[in-house]
Amino acid sequence: MINYDLKDGAVVREGRLGTELIFQRALPSHAGNYSCVPSNARQASVQVFVHYKVDILLT
Repeated sequence: MINYDLKDGAVVREGRLGTELIFQRALPSHAGNYSCVPSNARQASVQVFVHYKVDILLT
């Protein structure tokens, strides 16, 4: 069983070998801690940082 709280644009894809969390377009709001807590294996966590560059056009 998989429990998750998705933020805008995030997709969870379940495959034969595991589950992936995918961000189609990463946004600053996606930054944070993400954890995987399976019932039959060790848990894992990752801290995600989103850096982006703003293009400025001066005329």
